[in-house]
Amino acid sequence: VCERRENKFIDALILNFRPKKVVKSLFFTTKLYCDGFEIDVAQAREESYPYPGALPEVRPCYNIVKDLKRRDFTINSMAVSLKPGAFNIIDPLGGLEDLRNRVLRVNKKASFVDDPTRAFRAIRYSKRLKFKYAPETIEEFDNARRYMKNVSFDRLKREIQKSIVEKERLEILYEIGEKELFDSWRKGFSLRGKELLRSFHNVLPYEGKYWFYFMIPFGFLDFWGDVSHSLTSEEKKAIKSLIEKRPPRNISPGELYKVLKDLSPLQIRIWGLYYGIEENKINEYLERFSTLKPSVKLRDLIEKTSDPVKARLTYEKYISLLLDGEIAPGMDWEVLMKLIKENF
Repeated sequence: VCERRENKFIDALILNFRPKKVVKSLFFTTKLYCDGFEIDVAQAREESYPYPGALPEVRPCYNIVKDLKRRDFTINSMAVSLKPGAFNIIDPLGGLEDLRNRVLRVNKKASFVDDPTRAFRAIRYSKRLKFKYAPETIEEFDNARRYMKNVSFDRLKREIQKSIVEKERLEILYEIGEKELFDSWRKGFSLRGKELLRSFHNVLPYEGKYWFYFMIPFGFLDFWGDVSHSLTSEEKKAIKSLIEKRPPRNISPGELYKVLKDLSPLQIRIWGLYYGIEENKINEYLERFSTLKPSVKLRDLIEKTSDPVKARLTYEKYISLLLDGEIAPGMDWEVLMKLIKENF
């Protein structure tokens, strides 16, 4: 943090570290992307919030103590002077003592009114660092629940993305649910939601791109269409596949193929968990499909029929029969021709 204008300091950093990219924000911050690390530089600033949950209005203040006091937690509100011969700790709120005692304390009353997303950060810090909440921090979670509805969906999405790459993500997500931070979406955190979180946690990689799956137990599918403009085409497709691909009555590999043929193995596992399909049924399907070696290729059938649409539909039925073991060895073409006659 620079108390004065940071331009000369940033110029010096660029000259010495030669970053690949430099990004400046409207909040008087600059990020330098270097090989293997990043450097964040900020102008000392003050902030105010037009209404609870809004993005802050920021202005320079040229005073490090004022800058530190506007932050979220005392352990985040310390600095070290880099002036020559003045390597001293600046700690106006007792953050060093809280750090020693492993306590997470808000800087001020109504901190989570200004920014309810601080509740997510509090939970992440407490699980990652094994810190306990100070009493005044515990009180702030009520404010977070009350004003979370004012926070934009994109900001909520970013908080979930940050949470699911944490080593302790399941504990973090459980507490987000138990503290009902998404209460405006769905009243209460059900046992079903907790079970889904655990199941998704067991199969999904620690990558931010899977954020939307982890929002499902909090009621995301009930209103995802309202925020679909914030989703990529791939995310929309994945969500629709969960909603629209209903389980068949007969959960055989062949019947599952008819429903799931255009999904990846990971998407299939998530689909199975969401609909409560027995894991052994999903495993059986994936195993059979991965080892399936049809003697007839789709291109062969297209050449035979000269009708790509008819060939593709017939081929899907053919694969379904193969998965269920209903085609005897050497009878592939006979069955395919029979399917064409029966269905077209």
